[in-house]
Amino acid sequence: MDSRPMISVIIPVYNVAGYFRKCMESVLKQTYEVLEIIIIDDGSTDGCENICDDYAKIDARIKVIHQMNGGSVSARKAGLEAATAEYIAFVDADDWIDLDLYKKLMSIMERYQVDVVISGHINDNWVPSNPIWKIPGSSCHRIGLYNKDDLDEAFYSKLIYHSYDYFDWGISPHLGDKLYKKSTLYPYFMRVDERIQDGDDSACIYPMLANVSSLYISGLCCYHHTYRQDSLCHKHDCAYFERLKILQDCMCEVFEKSEFSKVLMHQLDRFVFEMFMKNLHSIYQLPLNLRFEQYLFPYDLVERSSRIVLYGAGKVGKSFYKQIAASSYCKIVMWADQNCGILDSYGGEIELPEQIGKADFDYIIIAVLDRGISYEIKEKLLEIGISEKKIIWSEKYLYDKPSVQEAMGF
Repeated sequence: MDSRPMISVIIPVYNVAGYFRKCMESVLKQTYEVLEIIIIDDGSTDGCENICDDYAKIDARIKVIHQMNGGSVSARKAGLEAATAEYIAFVDADDWIDLDLYKKLMSIMERYQVDVVISGHINDNWVPSNPIWKIPGSSCHRIGLYNKDDLDEAFYSKLIYHSYDYFDWGISPHLGDKLYKKSTLYPYFMRVDERIQDGDDSACIYPMLANVSSLYISGLCCYHHTYRQDSLCHKHDCAYFERLKILQDCMCEVFEKSEFSKVLMHQLDRFVFEMFMKNLHSIYQLPLNLRFEQYLFPYDLVERSSRIVLYGAGKVGKSFYKQIAASSYCKIVMWADQNCGILDSYGGEIELPEQIGKADFDYIIIAVLDRGISYEIKEKLLEIGISEKKIIWSEKYLYDKPSVQEAMGF
């Protein structure tokens, strides 16, 4: 009898007959064979229900659960309840995995005994200009072991996002490219609201990671996600925004209790904003003109009611000024630019940058588009004794980039 630990592989299935066999073959042929394969037929009507039973007849490791259609969250919960192994993995029935994925993940899990092992995935058939898109397990954190002392504010400040490029994840939110201890995963997945369709992975992954005691980030990228425009996560109606609020509340409830709630809540605000923008056009088919430049003030980096110096009075600075003036989110104590006096119509008095040292402020926001110029400004501010922690410059939200439009589905 094989003494190696067992992995329960949970596969929800709903009307993907054209993909399901490839998925199953990739799981059945895994070089790590100690598997409990739990297939949840979520009310399929295209023949998948019969394919499930056919596979169960030829491999004793397979358990099949037939249920009325309840959605992917409901199906995964059913699989998690039925799982008997100490370790859990997920595969979507229209995806497939490299044949040594579980051998590699379990090798790491056994060596380090962490709560979760994180790897990356590959988006197949994404968009014509980028048909194969590799998403690492993390785009910013080092590869290796993280114990409790390593899971600090610096780590969680980049839990969801690494930079201001669209989809530049800190940690990939995909459920399928990870291996979990069931005891760690179970409480966070079982609390996910079954009404959530788009973002259900995130509703579990990020709250769970905000509370783990240890994890391992690997450089593996062995899970293949098949991008389909007809999948449920790409079909939205007007109730989408109600479900988005449910998703936000689900994550917020956990984040607010964390000792790192400040940085986590900032990222959640951006996450919800991007989910909103991504689907606004697809639901209502609004004739949005995305050829104009649009800049969003970095609300997730600036605390409400902060006193700020706005450095820059060009297009970005004007946009930031109007947003703050309209929202009263924070207080602009000084607006600085070399070309002082250029914004009379905005009602803001522009002062020379040399006057910044006299201001009482919490942050300096560098409202400049050019990366090189922004670095020069930052260096000058450091030279006059401004703390680096008070200086903020970030990649802007610029929705006229073709790559961003394509990624967001416009």
